[in-house]
Amino acid sequence: MQGLPTLATLELIFADFRLNYQHLEDWHRRKRGQLAQARKECHSKELFRALRPDCPEALDFLTSTNQFQILAVDSSTGAVQLNADIPSFVGCWTLQGEHIHPVPVVDLDFLESDRTWCLFESDCLPIPGQKIQQTLSITEVPSIHDALLKFWLPRWQNMTHVPADAWDRVVQFTKAFIPKGHLRPAHLGLADYRRAFKKGSALRTAGPDGWQKADVLALPDCMLADMVKLYTHVEQGRPWPQQLTRGHVFCLQKAKHNFEPGNFRPVVLFSIWYRLWSSLQSRHYLSQLEQVANFPAFGFLSGRGCHDLTYAVQTSIELALGQNAALCGGLFDIEKCFNFIPRGPVMFLAKWFGVDDGVICGWTSFLSAMHRAFVIRHEPSDAVCSDNGLPEGDGLSCLGMVLLDFSFHFYMRHFQLHDTLILW
Repeated sequence: MQGLPTLATLELIFADFRLNYQHLEDWHRRKRGQLAQARKECHSKELFRALRPDCPEALDFLTSTNQFQILAVDSSTGAVQLNADIPSFVGCWTLQGEHIHPVPVVDLDFLESDRTWCLFESDCLPIPGQKIQQTLSITEVPSIHDALLKFWLPRWQNMTHVPADAWDRVVQFTKAFIPKGHLRPAHLGLADYRRAFKKGSALRTAGPDGWQKADVLALPDCMLADMVKLYTHVEQGRPWPQQLTRGHVFCLQKAKHNFEPGNFRPVVLFSIWYRLWSSLQSRHYLSQLEQVANFPAFGFLSGRGCHDLTYAVQTSIELALGQNAALCGGLFDIEKCFNFIPRGPVMFLAKWFGVDDGVICGWTSFLSAMHRAFVIRHEPSDAVCSDNGLPEGDGLSCLGMVLLDFSFHFYMRHFQLHDTLILW
């Protein structure tokens, strides 16, 4: 029987194994570096993609903030009278930025039945007039759905009581001072839709109806031609199929560390078939509008992105300073702008600027039948309709925003002061 190796032999075996293992790790490290370098050389966009900020995370919970004003303080007991009832004392409480721990008060002689009191477990009592803030976390999916619907429904359904003549000023000004446009219709055929499916990066994600890009690319021309006929029928006044009018809303966070419902952008994912039609129509008319825009307009136009606006403002200021010239201006930011755009004036402007009647008919029909549901953790809420706003996720919404920008530019230019610069 052969004897066991000595300790010195085992140490030599281990040293040899460790050395070879280190060589193997070095080899892998070099190969990974060479592979990464080759990938970056072959795809220069990889470097810029790696430097992009992280995408916003999916909505997983919300916070709700309530504020209460302090009306009176009892220094002997520490009881504080508030201006409203507190349904629950759970959550995070702050006073002047400091965390506090209020508790409900019971069995005090001076309590009134219609007043709310709470007791502060703190050495520093507040003073009347200050406000305390309660932050609640909403983690249950049905509760998140309810909070989102409660926030967005009043904005999506607020045109019911607006009279039809509310937009007469817009209509009359447009007819009097904005030149009537003449835009060429798209005349899209089977080859155009087939080409768009092959190139369109925005069509990679399947919509609520389940159709995916690979499914469409595998369709024979005869079946794809049937879908093209559907677009023709819609433009002639027929309604959209109900399966294509459903949209799933995915909320994207705008500012970090803010989980209020209003800090999430409701981006809608529609059927791949509607996204194809709306994106092609929008791209066709935007390309013509950018040719006739002989004024500094920015946003959704080729070579005139929103980031170019900052450069234009800076250049104007530098020129004014260098030439000792007067310059005035203002900045307006309409919050949740797409969701507040009235649809009636947009359709009138589309017709006035020269958008084809069939496109306007199909666009109007879709917005009227559209119903959206919030999706949280793969669970959809109840689908709701709307009578106001242009959904983010619809290609034609970009066209509607540009039409509003153009008309607003004409309006401001008509009433502007002499030598005032207008940028949009």
